[in-house]
Amino acid sequence: TSDIAFVSRKAERVVELGAGMRAPHVRRCTPKNLGRMIKRVLGNKKFGAAAQAVGERIRKEDGTGEAVKRIVNAIGYV
Repeated sequence: TSDIAFVSRKAERVVELGAGMRAPHVRRCTPKNLGRMIKRVLGNKKFGAAAQAVGERIRKEDGTGEAVKRIVNAIGYV
């Protein structure tokens, strides 16, 4: 459904940013291979560094202010 698509897009973005790995398809996802993947991510400093960089970018954003600007621009309210 739309929730699955939303989560999938967000997970893909994490991979694109280098902050994580693509998980196996749910039919092939076992505790063993998921555990291996988690260990690889936690054991590789590049994933941590990328996640930290993403976090810094997010903390610098003014999401609420940006949303208000876009809404005001869309409805033409002054």
